[in-house]
Amino acid sequence: MSKIYTDLNTVLTPYATAIKKNASDITSLNGSLGDVKADLDALEPGLSDEAKEALLACFKHVAWIDDDGQTYYEALEETLNRSHIISSISAVFNQGSTVVYDTDELYSLKQYLTVTATYDDGTTKEVNDYTLNGELVSGTSTITVAYNKKTTTFNVTVTHQAKTIESITATLSSSAAMTTDNVLDDLRPYLTVRATYSDGSTQTVSNYILNGSLNVGVNTITVTYSGKTATFNVVVTERITPSDVLYSLPSATTFNGKSTYIDTGLQLMKSEKSNITIVFDAIDNHPVGQSAVILHCMHENDPYPGICIQEWDDSGRLYAFDVNSNSASGIIRFQLHSTNIGVRVKVVMIIDFTSKRSKVIANIGGTDYTRAAQLLSDVNDVNISENALLGCYQDTSGTKGRYWKGTIYDFKIYDYAWTDTEAQAYLQEEHS
Repeated sequence: MSKIYTDLNTVLTPYATAIKKNASDITSLNGSLGDVKADLDALEPGLSDEAKEALLACFKHVAWIDDDGQTYYEALEETLNRSHIISSISAVFNQGSTVVYDTDELYSLKQYLTVTATYDDGTTKEVNDYTLNGELVSGTSTITVAYNKKTTTFNVTVTHQAKTIESITATLSSSAAMTTDNVLDDLRPYLTVRATYSDGSTQTVSNYILNGSLNVGVNTITVTYSGKTATFNVVVTERITPSDVLYSLPSATTFNGKSTYIDTGLQLMKSEKSNITIVFDAIDNHPVGQSAVILHCMHENDPYPGICIQEWDDSGRLYAFDVNSNSASGIIRFQLHSTNIGVRVKVVMIIDFTSKRSKVIANIGGTDYTRAAQLLSDVNDVNISENALLGCYQDTSGTKGRYWKGTIYDFKIYDYAWTDTEAQAYLQEEHS
């Protein structure tokens, strides 16, 4: 009870004169419910209506925070209103031309509602602290008004309000790999379009319209749905037909660094050479300090003509991309460095035998690289019969060694020289 009297003291102090008892006397009230009712009976004759309302308001507040609060509130209400008891309430809802929607909140009806309490002595009073219960459903809805344990109802005409679309968003998956062979509808499996409605809800939609074109480079595509638009960007590479691919790794493959390798069956350095592009995406788990070969298509005899991709330096993780001619001085080597095991390696190696140019565009461990060099003129004279191997090298007798450890998610060899745009698009793709 100490909490109740503390609150009483705070609320009733301004009305101490009207109550005709000092506020400190009120805080001394204690004991059973009967004692409280007796004390209140003694207080009641000298209380003004304003003081009664303050007293009731205080106990109503306490009813929410004290286990016994409701009991004391009801006792107080009974005492103060014993000669002024509410017999009924009535509600008049003046809707007029106001349109009430099924999305409106019940409390919004109060501005058109008048609730009147009728007492047993025939007097009436407009009240405001009533509650509304019910549901606004299209058509005619019956709403219940509750006040001081009395209830009444009123009807309201409700109009259905369909939710409207406020905006849309379009998100393209990073796995979308588009070429000039693709059409706009090929984007749909990789595209998520969501609509946001006037009620705050969202939903994925499918019957949208796409506008734009797929040209080499970055393209902005417009999505239209129910009068709303959004845009997204897509990177498009040069058309690649199946005959362009000389070799494609069937699925992600893990190499154990001891014995696993793949023979592609390709002779990349035969006498009739076509321009080639080698691309791969891998996680490199080979230990630092051990030489290993990722790709080998080379004749292991001085001057070692051919193509090789390897980790060759024992002082760190150095990637070497070799294109060698028949001359002892004909080694073209690009060295890219990373020190961490488990690094992501994404590489595009372009060899243009026609213009005698070679280039590597790569991202290794989050670092971008571009290296280019002129090949020696006698590179076209190279003619070796060794097949391209993945995951190891072989010497001139066919003995395998320098096995590589890691996982290759994507590996392809194309029979033409890629553009830089195609190379950058590949580095942005995700493979798994």
